[in-house]
Amino acid sequence: MELNQAYVAGRVIAKIAGLEVDNWREMNHQAHIQCMTLALEVVPDSDALEVVVEECLNAFRTGDLRKLKEETIDALVGDSDYEGLDEETAKYVARGVVSETLNIRRYIHMI
Repeated sequence: MELNQAYVAGRVIAKIAGLEVDNWREMNHQAHIQCMTLALEVVPDSDALEVVVEECLNAFRTGDLRKLKEETIDALVGDSDYEGLDEETAKYVARGVVSETLNIRRYIHMI
């Protein structure tokens, strides 16, 4: 995987979380599924994806982007349960997650 793809995947992960903020009945479910599919091409474990999405939701509320970045890297690098991403790729994904989370947070607070 190229690092720019990892960055885009990180932005897609944040978009998943952003889509989940909206009213469920008004959500474009097809876009949600496409986002999840793209993200899971990069993220090696669906549990890791869930951790990152939860951290995005927390960052939408709190604005703690530093914690979001750290938790994203930790979740994606993995542990003994699964083989995660290499640290450099995880950092690029985290940059994408933080960037898109910031965009979504700005939008949420402008409404």
